[in-house]
Amino acid sequence: MMKSVSVVFIVAILLMASVSNAATIRYKGSGPWEAVSDGTTNGWQGAMPGSADTARFNWGNNTVTLDYAAPTIDKFQMGVDESGGLVVNSGGVLTSLGNSKVGNNNVCTGTLTINAGGQVNANGGWLMVAGNSSVTGIVNIDGGVLNCAGHLWAATGAGSTATIDISNGGVINVGGMIGLGTIDAVNPGGGIATLNVNEDGLLALANIHAAGTSIQPGSMLNLYGTGQVTLPGNFVGVIGNYAAAGLISGNGALGNVIAAYDDINDVTTVTALGFDPNAPSVDAGDDMITWSGKAVTLDPNITEGAGSPWTNLTYAWSADPNDGVEFDPNAYVEGPTVTITKATDDPSTVTLTLAVNNEGRALPPVQDSMTIDVYDDACLATKAAGQAVIDPTDLDENCITAFGDFAVMATTWLDDYTLTGPVAK
Repeated sequence: MMKSVSVVFIVAILLMASVSNAATIRYKGSGPWEAVSDGTTNGWQGAMPGSADTARFNWGNNTVTLDYAAPTIDKFQMGVDESGGLVVNSGGVLTSLGNSKVGNNNVCTGTLTINAGGQVNANGGWLMVAGNSSVTGIVNIDGGVLNCAGHLWAATGAGSTATIDISNGGVINVGGMIGLGTIDAVNPGGGIATLNVNEDGLLALANIHAAGTSIQPGSMLNLYGTGQVTLPGNFVGVIGNYAAAGLISGNGALGNVIAAYDDINDVTTVTALGFDPNAPSVDAGDDMITWSGKAVTLDPNITEGAGSPWTNLTYAWSADPNDGVEFDPNAYVEGPTVTITKATDDPSTVTLTLAVNNEGRALPPVQDSMTIDVYDDACLATKAAGQAVIDPTDLDENCITAFGDFAVMATTWLDDYTLTGPVAK
């Protein structure tokens, strides 16, 4: 029993020694990773950081370069009270074990650049870009590789700004969740994050929140040229919702992306749609109010693509929900009439989507949607449209003054509401 206690005691002492040996080591000035300062020269203050240490780049906007496999560290922090950054060149490899930040705190800027042939392995639970209020974080993957084993959070504090660029064959692999403008992929953090997947760039995600909260309003995921985003599994619908909400853009146009699911390899690939002068312009029309059984003539506004070599347009209307929806003569003409019949209950809203394409155009059709609010009868629709006339004679509130109003009045005929004596004031 005494031997067991001794072993536990020794382990505890070793753990305490390990913690006590951990240090935050700051790089003085600019220079190569391997330099150690003697107090007057540039380099690490005291010693090069090791596996228990935090490496800080925050000396008057300094730049440290790495072109070999550095010893493993615990954390890295760029931009702590003062600005600073790291450039990982060809042959450079940096591996961290704990949670790290590019842009840590206060009004300063942290930068991380990974050039072709360079690699950073952030193996902590998360990597944060612009981690607190009013800080700026910049990550530039220019042909290099960033492996993020956990979550990737960007612009998590109020007033923070994060910019992440992937280009020239650069890759970011994310093993956890992604959050732009949020620290948990659910709640807004108050910052603005922009992630650009540029020509030949790849953002390989493990997950994105299905509720549409991984990208907060004001933040953006932009795809350009041949840049791609990949996800394991079928995320076509989820990506479509982000695009429809204006949180993903392709080649500078909101929502101008396409997500394709490969069921053989079980992967979804997101790419930008190129600018297509042949694409028609589609406006499905104004949102409408009607009542059950009343036909509505649809009046979309469609403009032929400026460079289109084709003359025939194709149309396809769809309804969601589609119960009780009838198109006349059919759903494949430009401006059909639509009649929606509903059961007597609360008003319902039907979304009509018009997909237009040119015959012979290989790209997906151009779509736009409009809504129709359907009420039980014309009177309720009139009131919903704000066009009801306030008439004191319409006692049964059916938008018509008729004998039915006399019947309502008769129920209180000769009722006398006058006082029969004094009352307290």
